[in-house]
Amino acid sequence: MKDFAYLLIERRSGYKQLVVFLSDQGRYRHRFLADAYRHEMGIATRKPGALRTASGRGYAPPSPQSPPEIMLKNDGLLYLMFESSASVFVWDARVRRFKRYWLSD
Repeated sequence: MKDFAYLLIERRSGYKQLVVFLSDQGRYRHRFLADAYRHEMGIATRKPGALRTASGRGYAPPSPQSPPEIMLKNDGLLYLMFESSASVFVWDARVRRFKRYWLSD
């Protein structure tokens, strides 16, 4: 089974919500990954490899939660606000949750 990510749009308000459907023991479970926004948002897959974060680009000071660079061992999920900020969600199997790293401000 594959995992899936979708931007769901609430019909009345137009708010967009990032949702992932994770395959787990022959069934799917969902997780909401980010707050709902009205802005134009996009998602994409980021292949494994080194990725410079916002702190590595000089947007913020480095910290344990924001190292200058991360190494993706598996695909990451890019979450983009068009002409604005970008972040990547990475599954952390050790704690069984997604971690979010900011790539720009």
